Amino acid sequence: MKRLIFSVASAVFGLTACVVQPVRSEPPAYIPPPPPRYVPPPQYVPPPPPPQYVPPPPPPQYVPPEQGDGYVPPPDQGYAPTDEDYVPPPPPPVVSVYVDPPTVEPDPIGVPWAPPPMLVEDPGPQPFYGAYWTGGYWVWDGEWVWAHGRWLAAPYAGYGWNEPYYEHRGDIVVFVPGYWRAPNAVFVAPAVGLAIVVVAARPGVVMGPRCDGPQGVFVPPPPGSRHGLIVPAPVGTSPAVVVGAPPAIHAGMQIRPGDDGHVRIEAPAGAVAGGRAFSSMAPRAAHLAAAQQPVVRVAAPPPASSTAIRTYSPKQGFAPLPQARTVQPVIAQPNVVRRAPTASGPREQLRPATPPPAQQARPDTFARPAPGAQPQFQQPHPSPAQPQYQQGRPVAPPPGANPGRPAGEAPHPAAAAAPHPPQAPPPAAKPQPPRSEKEARDREREEKERR
Repeated sequence: MKRLIFSVASAVFGLTACVVQPVRSEPPAYIPPPPPRYVPPPQYVPPPPPPQYVPPPPPPQYVPPEQGDGYVPPPDQGYAPTDEDYVPPPPPPVVSVYVDPPTVEPDPIGVPWAPPPMLVEDPGPQPFYGAYWTGGYWVWDGEWVWAHGRWLAAPYAGYGWNEPYYEHRGDIVVFVPGYWRAPNAVFVAPAVGLAIVVVAARPGVVMGPRCDGPQGVFVPPPPGSRHGLIVPAPVGTSPAVVVGAPPAIHAGMQIRPGDDGHVRIEAPAGAVAGGRAFSSMAPRAAHLAAAQQPVVRVAAPPPASSTAIRTYSPKQGFAPLPQARTVQPVIAQPNVVRRAPTASGPREQLRPATPPPAQQARPDTFARPAPGAQPQFQQPHPSPAQPQYQQGRPVAPPPGANPGRPAGEAPHPAAAAAPHPPQAPPPAAKPQPPRSEKEARDREREEKERR
């Protein structure tokens, strides 16, 4: 028991000694930091050059949409393979009516095909001051109908006439018919992106050719042109400005703004009949443009009824139309639509070798002398009273000759017996004025040689 108590006391005492007496440790030895190591600065690298200007890519080229619905464009009706004269295509039958224009801007509509070429009308003089020439253009009423031109007075004071509007947009024609524009009002073209109602044709109407030309505002082509062509033009251009232009056989004709009340019509070589480039001015006024001399005259038939139809609207439907009439094209200016003959063409081969009698040289004309030769002047029928000419100078008659007696006639006996007084030399003949510039040059050259 004692041994146990002693063991416990020893353990308690040892534990107390461990707790009471602190443990002393020596501080760590000082270790100096390492010296700083030299690090060289990084090598200088110049900044990169500024990026070079790269022009933006060109805008995407317009690719016309594929012709759907089995549409096949008509064949190119231009020159015949063996003929040098242009043959205008046969125009379709024309429905001619009078149209009652509205007094507000109509809603635009979409037409699936292009209007036909223009027709020719005679507006005549202005019947009264302030009259407007209206009509004379293609209007839509289930098909392209010819709105016959006529002189009308404005329905209200200050109103003016607004020309029809054609635009090639996508694969349709955006059309706004002509109307009476209110004072201080401005025509607003249909905005891009506006939903256009594409109207349907009348039952039984055959669809015509689609537009052949660039996108944008246009007018129909000149009379006698290939169907489906369009002519780009500024907004507000009267369709009649193309009446005096040659027929278009390919796309390329366009109308540019002019000055002094005119517009300029231009077409490259090969775009119009005749094969030559065309550039001409046309009056901007509708009645003056319609009165131009056409190259191909396709006369507009007069309306069968004097009652005007209303302007087409999808809400009101079609108006009753008269029977269509056939028209015939007549080439009024063949020299414009005829190709120039080539050196190896049939016209050159059939040209006569000698000029016709009306163009042959007359005996009393003078031919061009050879270089270095003396010009010869001859008169085939000289009058006995006139002095003879030799080498361009007058020749005195022989002594005893009667200048008033024809050659070969014997003198009168009494006159022969009478003594002849000494004859004075004939006065120098007064030079005749030259009859042409060529004769004047020959005389001048002869005077120089004689001197």
